[in-house]
Amino acid sequence: MPLLAKFRSLLENLFLERRVEAELDREVRSHLEMLVEEHLRSGMSGTEAQRAAQLEIGGMEQIKEQVREERIGSWLRSVVSDCRYGLRRLRQRPMFTAVAALTLGLGIGANTAIFSVIYGVLIRPLAVPEAKQVVQVVLEEQGAVTEDAFTFEEFRFLERNSRWPRAIAAFTHVGYNLASTGAAERVSALDVSSDYFRVTGAVPLLGREFSREEDRDPGARVAILSYGLWKRRFARSESVLGARIHLNGVPYEVIGVMPPASSEIELDWVPPAFGDLGHVDLWTTLAPVADSVGSGENLSVVARLQPQLTLSEARSQLQALSDGFRQNYLEGEGRRQSLAATSVQQVMAGAVSTYLWLLFAAVGLVLLIACANVANLLLAEGSARAREVAIRRAAGASRRRLVRQFLVESLMLSGLGCALGLIIARLALFGLLRSAPMQLPRAREIQVDGRAFLFALAATLLAVALSALLPAWRTARAELNATLKEASPRSSDPSGGIFRSALVVAEIALSIMLLIGASLLGQTFLNLLRVDPGFEPARMLSVEIWLTGSRHHTSAQISAFFDGLVTRLERLPGINQAAVVSLGQPLERGGNEGAIVNGVSIGATNFRVVTPGYFRTLRAAMERGRDFSPLDAGNAEPVAIVNEAFVRQVLHGADPFASRVASEPKETPRRVVGVVRDVRSHLDVAEEPTVFLPAAQAPAGLILGFDVWFPTHILVRTAGDPQQFVNQVREAVGQEDSTIPVGRILTLNQVEARSLAIQRFMMVVVAVFAAAALALAAIGIYGVISFAVAQKTQEYGIRMALGAGPRRILGLVLGRVAVLAIAGTAAGILGAVGLYHTMASVLFGVAPADPRILAFSAVCLLLVVIAAGYVPARRATRVDPAVALRYE
Repeated sequence: MPLLAKFRSLLENLFLERRVEAELDREVRSHLEMLVEEHLRSGMSGTEAQRAAQLEIGGMEQIKEQVREERIGSWLRSVVSDCRYGLRRLRQRPMFTAVAALTLGLGIGANTAIFSVIYGVLIRPLAVPEAKQVVQVVLEEQGAVTEDAFTFEEFRFLERNSRWPRAIAAFTHVGYNLASTGAAERVSALDVSSDYFRVTGAVPLLGREFSREEDRDPGARVAILSYGLWKRRFARSESVLGARIHLNGVPYEVIGVMPPASSEIELDWVPPAFGDLGHVDLWTTLAPVADSVGSGENLSVVARLQPQLTLSEARSQLQALSDGFRQNYLEGEGRRQSLAATSVQQVMAGAVSTYLWLLFAAVGLVLLIACANVANLLLAEGSARAREVAIRRAAGASRRRLVRQFLVESLMLSGLGCALGLIIARLALFGLLRSAPMQLPRAREIQVDGRAFLFALAATLLAVALSALLPAWRTARAELNATLKEASPRSSDPSGGIFRSALVVAEIALSIMLLIGASLLGQTFLNLLRVDPGFEPARMLSVEIWLTGSRHHTSAQISAFFDGLVTRLERLPGINQAAVVSLGQPLERGGNEGAIVNGVSIGATNFRVVTPGYFRTLRAAMERGRDFSPLDAGNAEPVAIVNEAFVRQVLHGADPFASRVASEPKETPRRVVGVVRDVRSHLDVAEEPTVFLPAAQAPAGLILGFDVWFPTHILVRTAGDPQQFVNQVREAVGQEDSTIPVGRILTLNQVEARSLAIQRFMMVVVAVFAAAALALAAIGIYGVISFAVAQKTQEYGIRMALGAGPRRILGLVLGRVAVLAIAGTAAGILGAVGLYHTMASVLFGVAPADPRILAFSAVCLLLVVIAAGYVPARRATRVDPAVALRYE
């Protein structure tokens, strides 16, 4: 508050000083002209008259300085007086001050917390030098980003034909099994092209960057370590340069170490192979893995613009490349896409940005409700101070001075609310980040910093403008004679009640909009919980392992390891069934590969590699045909199982057992032997066509190639709590093969909860905002009705003296409450129906204008509002007529 008051004082001081200076200059010029005219009339020449007048007026500068100091001093004294009076008024009304400051603090704090999240995720520049010059290359259609991933060949096309960037690079996020001087561990890595560090601006702490020759040499096996990995595994020894480490069993030479802040650019989607790690452990070149599954695909392309080149100019040059790119790499409907450059933050945030802007809109409604509440309090306070204002005006105070007095008080009150808001913002942000889903990018960069403080300051000024100007203006313009003649200090003009009622209606309307939004998100979450995942997740354990770098290189070796592991696990007491799945487990994104059905290519299709007993372990029903068995060995007839979505969307209902499926042209077509019910990868979208291959017949390259993206999962169904078997499963993997690292161990219920994390997060946060809005609306109703009851004490006394009973009085008061509630509810529903169509993209199984949701929200709000008005209504029924008739 002192900083805000000082800033405002300096601005007004500067403005006033310039105004005083201008007035004094006009007075000096006027006096000078008068003296010149007198000397001219006395017979002097023009030059002599001008010189004489200037000599005579020389002392005016000193006079002007004195007048300036007097006027500014008078203004400052009046401002200080206003501040002292305002502070005294706030101290005299501790309950009013506390309620108003806390109300504003809640609104400002919630907005500041959400702003900090939005700024950290969507706006904050990347932690790289000249961050505005770093852009990401994407494919767009009609201005919307449709694809942000490229193949290695597509990147080389962009690299060869682009003249607009200073540097252009590709990278992809992968995982490696690292073996060096200690035990093997799973590390996260970026496979990057040679110019990646030129784009990010990062310089190695030790050693060097990748050379262009290494970027194009498939045999180059070099790596750069992060500072954290260098410290953890190599004790910050400089002798690490030139040392050999093994990544997925392949030797790599260490050529550099990055500083602690390595300026890496993250992906918008973190693959399962990355796990829960929130950093990059090392960097390798793309060339050695450019032709492999995974590392040759899904590449993000970033670039640093040439100096003085704008983003729009870069987009124009990429547009010129689009025709050649479409002809070489795009087919069918994909040819409607065009190359474009956009901010890395926009792509990084992805679909999360929609949720964040919805949260910002929701919390903005909370601030508006808080401002309406405070405005109502100030209006009521102004009505109570009407006689004071009239007396001050009669004593000579101008309306401008009175308005300034009220604004000073409001600024002090809002400054207190801002201070509380910053405290609330820190607490709210801590809670938000603790409960935020793992899909929230750049979460570690989110904080309440200087920009958040400036936002809170702006929100405070907005709160003053919204909540204080109208009450100050109304109070200062009150009719002087009428107010002084009023017998009761509690009487007020009817228009004041209309203003307060209008504010309450606005509060109710905004509250029901928030309540409808929370109800829609809650119904979405419930609908997702009711979605049948296609299996029974209860008492299931999921264990991550990685095969790359192990001694299992062929299909026979991989199958033998899976069979031995499953057998070992099923022998453990309390474990009923076990199975292994590669290329993605249930409720997680899986591996896509081109499919050929009956000799016709159908494009990318989901593939899963499973062991016999996989569907039995999941308890996923076989709809037709048979399950895999141990007889489906490598030398047996190639077979496959497809899901129901495959039959519907690919075969269009044709006989699946007459179909043949292959993952590549050289592969022997597989006969479909079974149809399984859809085991969902995502609960909020329809299941995609999926082909299941038996592990004994799956190509080793398919499993190991996708292993950089999708870990292999061991699925175990237990007789009791699956958490009790974590150590036993981990020991069993180590006994079967100690060189294979074990990653996350989760129950499938936890996996399911993680898949709904963003929906749960949105539901909880918006529900909290809706509850705060309801509470504020209830406080507003309570305040308005309490004030109205106090104003009409005499009226109620007369009515009761004439025979009106308590029920009649109660009905009169609650009738007004009902009118306000119905008006606000109707306005809120109309606004919600129009506004919440923007939520359609985040809803599931519910329409934005669902009548059940609207009715439920309306009933809840009406009950809360009537309950808030009931207490002052009951107070009105207890008025003693004799006392009320004597009431002054």
